[in-house]
Amino acid sequence: MKRVFEINVRGKTKSYSFNFDGDPQYLPEWRAQGLDVNPVLNIIPKWAVDIGLLNVWCSIQDFFRR
Repeated sequence: MKRVFEINVRGKTKSYSFNFDGDPQYLPEWRAQGLDVNPVLNIIPKWAVDIGLLNVWCSIQDFFRR
């Protein structure tokens, strides 16, 4: 089952992050190769934060991820 991951790339003066779909079984291998890869737990739109639905939004995402 694929999940959303974030890979961080560091340049000389800035850092960049990119999301991608990947298989969690490869996470130890990616990290062993020196990649900075982390699972994305929640993706939250700004409008949900603006109207105070942060906790509700995260709870719903967590429920469906089980």
